[in-house]
Amino acid sequence: STPIAVHAGVRLELLADLGSLPKLGVGPALSVAVRLDHTALELSGHYLPRNDLAQGGRTLGDIELWSAALGACQAFGTGTSVGPCARAEYGRMAGRGSADLRVPRSDSGVFAALWLGLRVDHALLSGLVLYAELDAGLPVARTLFTVQGVVGSGHEPSAVIGRVRTGAELRF
Repeated sequence: STPIAVHAGVRLELLADLGSLPKLGVGPALSVAVRLDHTALELSGHYLPRNDLAQGGRTLGDIELWSAALGACQAFGTGTSVGPCARAEYGRMAGRGSADLRVPRSDSGVFAALWLGLRVDHALLSGLVLYAELDAGLPVARTLFTVQGVVGSGHEPSAVIGRVRTGAELRF
């Protein structure tokens, strides 16, 4: 029988997220992975910076997201590979009211989502891999942020969230 190849990897990522925050969010992520042949087990941390909550041209506040995810990806092919990914993400959304409000307040709440995606990897050099991934997320815990005294204001993550990830990974 052939022995299982075990490798480790560290990946720096850029995320583009549509649906977690009021508008398109772009932020960094850092991942570590253990690879067993063509299967990767990954732990990642994400940050989506403050994103304005606005109504009628008026900024009412902002919301940010810090989270961590545990996932697995399967790669099919060599050199350039394609495969599915699944992840569970847990984090904290934090919102704060604009200083223009009569009584600005801050609050935070839980964010949790299950993700399915498709990843394409391309080995640029030995040990250096570029990749792109397209994900769809289903929030299982969402926090509703509202602005007291402003009718129709507020934000809650969408029922389905889209995310694009891209970056480079060093494999050892």
